[in-house]
Amino acid sequence: MRDVSIFSSKYQKKQRRKKIIKRIFLVIILLVVLFFVFRNPILDKINKVKSDINKENHNKQETLVPETSFEEEPDQTPETEVEEEEELYNTFKTSFDEEIKVIYKEENGEKLYEEVLDSSAIESDISPSKKAVIILEKDSQDLFYMDIDGNVTDITYKTYVSSKGYRESKESILNRLEGFIWSRNPKFLDDDTVVYLSSLPWFDERQFLYVVELDPLNHYNYQNVKGVNINLLELTEEGLQYEVAGKKYYLTEDFKIKAE
Repeated sequence: MRDVSIFSSKYQKKQRRKKIIKRIFLVIILLVVLFFVFRNPILDKINKVKSDINKENHNKQETLVPETSFEEEPDQTPETEVEEEEELYNTFKTSFDEEIKVIYKEENGEKLYEEVLDSSAIESDISPSKKAVIILEKDSQDLFYMDIDGNVTDITYKTYVSSKGYRESKESILNRLEGFIWSRNPKFLDDDTVVYLSSLPWFDERQFLYVVELDPLNHYNYQNVKGVNINLLELTEEGLQYEVAGKKYYLTEDFKIKAE
């Protein structure tokens, strides 16, 4: 009886094992069948998820990339240099070594004076043709003519000669009479004639017009133009304008006087 029981027990165990194996086998078969049945939808789903993830990552990268800023590059074209015009001038050197520029320009191959640079040491005037300047040194009261090429000629009235033959040099008179006006206020009457004011020939408080003919050089007194408060002004179409005691007149080239 014991042997039969043992055999029966073993048999039952074996049958249970077979059932378990059979069930496992069926489950495996079922899984395999399910895998093949649902394989494509699952793969499609997986691929879609992957695609969505990649797309989302791509959008994030685009968001994170900063906007490209394009700075305007500086113009590399070299600036055209403006050539400075060369200053053209002649130089007048005074007796006390001051150098004064007399500016001129070139126009159609011709030189023309434009300006005598300001100096408290001189008085000056430019000729009507702009081909010459007259310069008076205030300290020495010497008078100079400079042509357009810068050549300077001393045209000072050197010695006073009276109608009765009395003679005295400029230096002697200036040394003897402090503050005496030998010459002042020079102006061109025309291109060939210069005029200025002087206390000659009467040696009093009045001043008289002196005329300088340039070619040939000659000085003479013109006593119709005179005054205590007198100034030569500017050359106009009417003639050389001058003022006496607040009234204005014109001196023409032929030495006629016209009231304003």
